[in-house]
Amino acid sequence: MWEAIKDILNGSNSIQTLSFLLAVIILAFTLVKMNFLRVQTPHLKIGTDEKERAVIRQQIEWAYNYINGLYGIISTQYPYLEPLKTKYVLECIYDEVVNWISFNHITRSDMYIMVKQEKICGLVFSMDVNADLKSDKFRDFMNGWTREIINRLVDIREYYSK
Repeated sequence: MWEAIKDILNGSNSIQTLSFLLAVIILAFTLVKMNFLRVQTPHLKIGTDEKERAVIRQQIEWAYNYINGLYGIISTQYPYLEPLKTKYVLECIYDEVVNWISFNHITRSDMYIMVKQEKICGLVFSMDVNADLKSDKFRDFMNGWTREIINRLVDIREYYSK
């Protein structure tokens, strides 16, 4: 194989051969950038999937709005909490949800929801927060949010994947 490549590069048509290869590479690159060409193998994915990007974009936007909206609910039920610390906790929860979206394997299965509920509770409980945020009442509150978030993220994926 290497001998054949050497013969081609040293031959009288080497400039035309290299020019042709360069033109093919530029054409392929242009087609990929314009979303006319998409190659997907088990080990390589070239080109974009606009539908997938739209799904992820919508999921992230919805999660941001939902989790930011929780601040109003929490501050109403626990008016004595520090606002900045509460927003920080919610931002950490949002970061975790974005990780779920990025891994792209969200399901409605009870086991998946339970694991994510425990993960969110563990995240909040590991922080230096008011004891009321570590209560069973607040845990139930977080479990409800987590289930709602997961269900909506799956709904968004189903809707935008049509």
